[in-house]
Amino acid sequence: MADKQRLVNYLHEQMIQAENRAKAYVFDENNKQRPQRNIFLKIQKYVKDFEGSKTSARWLMLTGLRGSGKTTVLSQIFHYNKNIDGYKLYLSLDQITQIVGASLNEVL
Repeated sequence: MADKQRLVNYLHEQMIQAENRAKAYVFDENNKQRPQRNIFLKIQKYVKDFEGSKTSARWLMLTGLRGSGKTTVLSQIFHYNKNIDGYKLYLSLDQITQIVGASLNEVL
């Protein structure tokens, strides 16, 4: 079981860094926009449907093999929807388990 305060601090730090981390996946080193994958539009529709929802908590989870583009797509979604109200948080389960020693259940 992870130390609760350490986990809270880690999550807070991730929220602070989220916008800058997303930019690295949205733009290349010449500040040119990277291409969007086909699934971007489908996920973008889900996110737009979240707006105005009467449900207080909405989750979007994207699973897949390493290197399949999950981080890139979620970073693009984060970047293009940064004006939507609510908390947006991208988490790497690899980092959570390695750095904080927490499970997904503990984070949620």
